[in-house]
Amino acid sequence: MVTVEWQTSIGVNGRNLINVKKLNWLKLKVNIFRCINRYVDLDFKDVGDPNNIVKEIQDSIFNIMENLNSNGTNKSELEGALYDLKPKKAPGFDGIPNEILREMYLANKNWFVGFLDYLLSNAIFPRVWKIALVTLIPKPKKDLSSASHFRPICLLPTWGKLFDKIISRRMSYYLELSGFISSNQFGFRQQKSTITAFQNIKNYIDQASTNGNIVCIISLDFKNAFNSVNWSILKGKIIKLPIPSYLKNIILDFLNNRSIKNGDLEMKYNLGVPQGSCMGPLLWNIFINDLLEIEFDEGIKNPSFCG
Repeated sequence: MVTVEWQTSIGVNGRNLINVKKLNWLKLKVNIFRCINRYVDLDFKDVGDPNNIVKEIQDSIFNIMENLNSNGTNKSELEGALYDLKPKKAPGFDGIPNEILREMYLANKNWFVGFLDYLLSNAIFPRVWKIALVTLIPKPKKDLSSASHFRPICLLPTWGKLFDKIISRRMSYYLELSGFISSNQFGFRQQKSTITAFQNIKNYIDQASTNGNIVCIISLDFKNAFNSVNWSILKGKIIKLPIPSYLKNIILDFLNNRSIKNGDLEMKYNLGVPQGSCMGPLLWNIFINDLLEIEFDEGIKNPSFCG
């Protein structure tokens, strides 16, 4: 007997990601039913891998969502991202704090949603939202005559952080749904952390010890990792991602024509993932994903990387 519990929205961690319109939701249920119905009267031994049913359901969901007007946003999704922006945080160069952005939304919700809809539909990440105000924080007990002894803090415009958060959540959803991100990646993912990474390594050591083997661990650290990402390589990887085309296009625009600003000095850059952005850690995971999928010889475990 197959039991299926239907929900009227698709979301992550209890928050609605995309509210599916009634008509499209009926289409989605029909497609999933067809996938399930193909198997319920058959013995799984004759079907092959039982995971095929899971894969087909995932593909069905993805195909329907690809065809939705999902490049628009909605109030539920927007409010989830808006109220995740913490109060009393320093704004970017435009001087608009998170509290004012919330008041702007409450003043005219339809206009606010319509504005972001326009940007998503046309794959536009406004240029002014790509300007990071850089503040240099001196490291304690360091010689301040060296630039490396300062910690740069990038303050981004609040509008841009909100839009960035919406895009990042959508991208993360699709990447997790498709299984694209390596299971060896423990950094910047829901329900994964350094603790789960260490537990993974511990389990491997315990099993090796039980089998009478000796374990040797090699740990590597990427120096200045986030600032060293090559945009040409990253953009090539983005184009191949299992996500809708409109998301690919706006992420590519997100990476185009960015700059940092300090006082009257403004400089463009084309290297590294944008610091202070929600998308930065996700782009880093995409960039190094191939590294975590390397197949080693028998007896060598893939690295458990935590970004």
